[in-house]
Amino acid sequence: MGRGYVQQDLSALLGTEKSVFRALSAERIKSFAVWHNRWLGAGLAAVVVALIAIASLAWSVRQPPRFMFPVGILVTMIWIIMLKNTWRYVAMSLILATNMMYFLLGSHDSYVLISSSRAADSLAGSLLSVMPHGSSGIVVGADNSWIIGGGSLVDMGPRKGDTFSTVNLGAMMHIDPFIAGRPIAPELYDFGLAFDGFGPHRTARYRWVSVDTALILAGVSSVDKLPVKSVLGRSDIWTHWQWRAQPDQVEGAVKLEPSTQGWCSVPASDLDGHWLVYRARTKDDKQTPMRLQVNWHAKPDNRFISSTIQVVYPNETWYSYATLLNAPPDADIGYVYAKLHSGAKGMVEVQSIELK
Repeated sequence: MGRGYVQQDLSALLGTEKSVFRALSAERIKSFAVWHNRWLGAGLAAVVVALIAIASLAWSVRQPPRFMFPVGILVTMIWIIMLKNTWRYVAMSLILATNMMYFLLGSHDSYVLISSSRAADSLAGSLLSVMPHGSSGIVVGADNSWIIGGGSLVDMGPRKGDTFSTVNLGAMMHIDPFIAGRPIAPELYDFGLAFDGFGPHRTARYRWVSVDTALILAGVSSVDKLPVKSVLGRSDIWTHWQWRAQPDQVEGAVKLEPSTQGWCSVPASDLDGHWLVYRARTKDDKQTPMRLQVNWHAKPDNRFISSTIQVVYPNETWYSYATLLNAPPDADIGYVYAKLHSGAKGMVEVQSIELK
């Protein structure tokens, strides 16, 4: 009987201690947590789990950041609604410090919404401030479908740029983006705009080009259709070039080998805005890389400024390989090169080098 009473007393004591522990734990949690918001926090946590699950699906266009950015926001909301007093201010301070760091480092410039907005503003502002020749243009050289229209979205008018042009350009002019795989009517356009890289804050830059040049950049026309402005290299002109090692010639075509390098100087004003066209082929079974290259220099000390280099891979049939030249503002001379790409092995025949 005595042992039974002792066991009962011990059980009662342990039960009391557990109750006290649970009560103390609950009070401790309630001291820094807003307990009546627990179901709201649980609901937000379920949404977080769902977004992470969607971002983890295996499909090619799932774009995880679209789902993971909201996850960070929801986790922060859970922190704020579930915690009291100082902990809330800690979370808010961390958010403020993080965003200030992103702002000072310029990370917001990489957001597609911000860069696209700046590109649209830059494009419309340039067109309105410098009137082109004509009232209808085509934009090429970058994926402008999201900014100007078209792409995989439903067109908001007979032409792909109707909405952008109406909102940003009024009745003064109209521009359309080039969309690969979509029909194009060259007779509609008076001028072209070619993507020319990014300026400060990743603002897209464009430059004026002819419609023919725009269509060549878009890959729907051939540079062979353009008239020849001047011939820089040909069977009777190669001897006027400077060569490190005199190349062999076959029926007027110069042979470019790893040890062969030639160049000629041309005024930068003659090169700027024109196509530099190499007509070349290779007789090797494997493709040998060749450079389309211009080195830009400034007078009077022949100071090097920059290079324009495009690497191409000629095949066994004669073909025209071209690059559109854009001379730096302070360039006076352009040195046009005939050479293989660095480390290339094999031989390429160059029939001519022309400006178009």
